[in-house]
Amino acid sequence: MQSGRSPMRSAMGRSDATTITVQGLDLCSEVLGTLNLGDFAFLEITGKRPDAHQSIVFNAMLATLVEHGMTPMVMAARLTYLGAPESLQAAVAAGLCGIGSTFAGTAEGAARLLQAAYGTPGGLAGGRVGGEPVSPAPGAPADGVDAADQGVIPGNDAAASGNATHVLAARIVSEHRAARRPIPGLGHNLHKPVDPRTTRLFDLAREHGLHGRYVDLMIAISAEAERAANKPGQLPVNATGALGALCCELAIPWQLCRGLAVIGRSIGIVGHLAEELRNPIARTLWERTEAETSGVDEAPGGDQP
Repeated sequence: MQSGRSPMRSAMGRSDATTITVQGLDLCSEVLGTLNLGDFAFLEITGKRPDAHQSIVFNAMLATLVEHGMTPMVMAARLTYLGAPESLQAAVAAGLCGIGSTFAGTAEGAARLLQAAYGTPGGLAGGRVGGEPVSPAPGAPADGVDAADQGVIPGNDAAASGNATHVLAARIVSEHRAARRPIPGLGHNLHKPVDPRTTRLFDLAREHGLHGRYVDLMIAISAEAERAANKPGQLPVNATGALGALCCELAIPWQLCRGLAVIGRSIGIVGHLAEELRNPIARTLWERTEAETSGVDEAPGGDQP
């Protein structure tokens, strides 16, 4: 090592001729056959083994986005596999590239919004949402200060807490509407007036002590957005909004929240490729698309000759 250069360090894992150590645990004796995949993922992301309650909720979170039918990302994966069957990983990667602001990826934006609203470590410094400052709502806790410590919520005054949450939600919705920015984690083209995945996730969170201020704020934002837009039942908290809120409850930084979609959807895409082997449809998809989109010649500009 050159003089004056700081050594590089990683606590993720190491291996030698006879052992593999992961986060301080022996892979063979303490992980394999002991931790399920979700628990192992939690360990890798947070550096801690989940307790029994965290395990149930986090495993449900990972399972939420595994499968949602013939989505664009699944079609991209199947078509890539049709062209390069020797490269399954390329097909999976092609599908994962479709995770973003429209499909499956808005847990990141939702968590970023929520963590910024409460000035949570890992959120944006200074309480910023989507790159824009969020005005502090009356009764909103200061950065790094719990509302009870700030004197906003005396004792266990649920009414005061709920009022502060709704005031904060109204401020967030108002500022997004004024800037004409969509609120991540709300609405779904199919699941209305509720997303059943959200209902189940929030029920599990409540049962296992993980339904806190972030979940409450996400629900309040949905209600306020529907009220402000006069669209009752049209802007429910969707699955990725629920994942974003629960990542906050688990103290997972917003920058990592989309990783849950990557983990879950990777499993689903491999499943679709397995079905493609058993019952291929990619060639039919290609041929029908070709036939339906090239049946009539058009002059440049879209006018028929």
